[in-house]
Amino acid sequence: IEGRGAPLAAPRRPPPAAAVFESAHFELEGRYDLAALGTALADPTLGLVRAKGALRDASGARSVLQAVGTRVRTGPAPAGSPAADADAPSRLLAIGLRGALDGSAIAARIAAARRLH
Repeated sequence: IEGRGAPLAAPRRPPPAAAVFESAHFELEGRYDLAALGTALADPTLGLVRAKGALRDASGARSVLQAVGTRVRTGPAPAGSPAADADAPSRLLAIGLRGALDGSAIAARIAAARRLH
């Protein structure tokens, strides 16, 4: 029907991910208590939306950590995966909403979960 109603607005494009999210990268040295680290990273005050890492557990075995919000899963690195490579560096990537991710607090939680062997 012509002449009735307001014209349709053009669909709005979502903002680029970089405008919404920020990330922090951590190089990890040594071995970690994965249960303690998982519990620490589940704290909602950290502003963490997602985390993914490959690191050594307290026994020295290569392990993976995955976090989505307050849910954290840890376990052995899958055989044959890059995370299982004995020579691979240990790293953790943390992603949160821009302005809410507390990289300093995350670094402190990582340091507290480190085990000296």
